[in-house]
Amino acid sequence: MFNISIGRDRAKLYATYLFVIGVALILAHMDNQADFLVFRKAASMDLAKRSPYPVIGSASVYSGSSFVYPYLISWIFAPFAALPIWLAEKSFVVVSIVAYLTGLRLIGVKSNFLVISLVLSSVSIISFQMGTLNPILFLAIAATWKFRDRPVVSGLFVAIAVSTKLFLFPLAAFLLLSKRFRAFAAAFALTGGVLGFGFLLGPLSAVGYYHLLTQLARHEGGQGYSLAALLGRLAVGATPASMLAIASSAIIFFLALTIAEPEQRQRGIFLAAVVSSLIITPIMWASYLPLLIPAIAVQDRRQNWLVLLGPASWILVTPDRLGALGDVIGLAVVSASSLLYWRQIRSEAATTPTDCPQNQSQGSTQVKTGRLRAASSYSLAFSYLALAVISLFGGINLAPAVAVQITLVVLCLLTFAPSQRYPASHLVSSMQ
Repeated sequence: MFNISIGRDRAKLYATYLFVIGVALILAHMDNQADFLVFRKAASMDLAKRSPYPVIGSASVYSGSSFVYPYLISWIFAPFAALPIWLAEKSFVVVSIVAYLTGLRLIGVKSNFLVISLVLSSVSIISFQMGTLNPILFLAIAATWKFRDRPVVSGLFVAIAVSTKLFLFPLAAFLLLSKRFRAFAAAFALTGGVLGFGFLLGPLSAVGYYHLLTQLARHEGGQGYSLAALLGRLAVGATPASMLAIASSAIIFFLALTIAEPEQRQRGIFLAAVVSSLIITPIMWASYLPLLIPAIAVQDRRQNWLVLLGPASWILVTPDRLGALGDVIGLAVVSASSLLYWRQIRSEAATTPTDCPQNQSQGSTQVKTGRLRAASSYSLAFSYLALAVISLFGGINLAPAVAVQITLVVLCLLTFAPSQRYPASHLVSSMQ
């Protein structure tokens, strides 16, 4: 009987995987995979002994069809360059979906309903449609947490993430601040090796690559959902915007180290690392937002917020070329899955016993400390919201970028706030 139960669970799991892979494949090929085609072209040019990079200073740098990543990234796509383009595109979409599904398993997301809600969120679909590297980064971030106590493995995954997208360097700060010094050293060495060999073997030096990224950020930084884009629309200069982003990142790390409960501190630092990456980056598109999922999912008492991400994504942005009917169907499927998951977790919560403290004085102290930390977090969150609303009142055209940036900060503040785990009623009843 026990084996039959396991078989049914596995059958449901495989059916869920086949469903999301099939739907994602259909939706992905309703648009051209612009990013993937850039990677494939770069690999082809590299195999032909030609530079995959655009001419620095030319408009092609920010045309959206030029390779602007670290040099060795092009090597990854050499196998796809050998395939017919239609097969290469479909193969990469499958790789991307499998990367998402693997990442979800690593961080403990096993509910079939939640898998459907997250993988079929609009921001995930956009990533599949564009053929971005974000599914690979999603897997690297999830694996960083899963293997955080294995120095070489976690260092390797941080190196993969940072070497692919430099703005993810706060992940290394997670290793350092959580006192995983061997993992930090491994990440530092591996990242330096990948970038160093790229500059040594590739057509661009470190200085040349810096100029390439600077030009790209200058022209694309005003678009998307980044803090730089938001501040740019508010006529804040590039230098003050960069300084504000760095200061915001430092404050978030500070709050993770001070407000979060001691037993939740590592999880808070991990969330701060991912959120800081999305605050620091000068360019952020909708497809970057799933990178938040691993950081939220590992939180002990806030992971159920994942139920909101799928429906919220379809409200924030819709994939290209689906049409109104496609958008409605997508939102309906994700919302239904989220609702079913919510009912599932509420049912489980109703049968989960509440931990009680060993004695009244210990419980009283924990309650007071928790309330103080919670009050600090909630006060900061609501103050930030009020300031944002006052500062941006009337800026309707800023709504998407404002929503994303406010959500990032408030998400951190509310996650750091401790939960009331020891109610007064439990303290009273335990002493009687």
